[in-house]
Amino acid sequence: MTEKCKGVIFDLGMTLIYPPLVGRFMERLAEFDVRVDKEELKNAFRFADRFMMDNHPGLLNQEVKEFYPFYASLMLSYLHVSQVPVAEFSKNMMEKSPPRSEWKLYPDTIPCLTELRKRGFKIGVVSNWDLKCRELLEQLELTPYLDYVVVSSEIGIEKPAPGPFRKCLEGLGITAGEAIYVGDNFRDDIQGANNVGIKALYLQRKEENQLATGWDFRQISALNEVFAYIG
Repeated sequence: MTEKCKGVIFDLGMTLIYPPLVGRFMERLAEFDVRVDKEELKNAFRFADRFMMDNHPGLLNQEVKEFYPFYASLMLSYLHVSQVPVAEFSKNMMEKSPPRSEWKLYPDTIPCLTELRKRGFKIGVVSNWDLKCRELLEQLELTPYLDYVVVSSEIGIEKPAPGPFRKCLEGLGITAGEAIYVGDNFRDDIQGANNVGIKALYLQRKEENQLATGWDFRQISALNEVFAYIG
């Protein structure tokens, strides 16, 4: 018999919140007399994020300065921009528009969390983040919605290792069979959750279908689709 869902656990970055980088990236490109289509730039971000997650797992969780020149090179390559020197562009971005210096809530975040709270579900977050995570949660006024938060830098263990997921289950007081996990990173979120027995929802906003087999997940494109899977 399938256990009744009692709690929903979320990833944080690119699931509940996002960095508004499109405009800033366009401004920095304009300094080199380069203009790009806004929608194509969004596609470039999705491509670069996916490439990094698939081919360099864990690197996006490091300090931005450690990977940004490589990330910028992926962006510029996708956009077919060859006339912009990567090193100089990266330096300008870090000085004038530091990536991850600002985060915003997705429009569907608060409505989803509010409805979950209304229905009596436990709400958790498991995030690979630095020690500023809780400060950010306070700034974005997310803390009141969350029953338990696990931050990788605080426990010294990152997803997809089992530890962060198990710690969150314990903190919420539910079993793996009573939880569902929502995240945007297939390796860290979906595989990580499945490996401890948690079913998962793979959040891909305007992304191609995930064709991976052998894992227990469903793909969604917005947070309001969570309710179709939790009863």
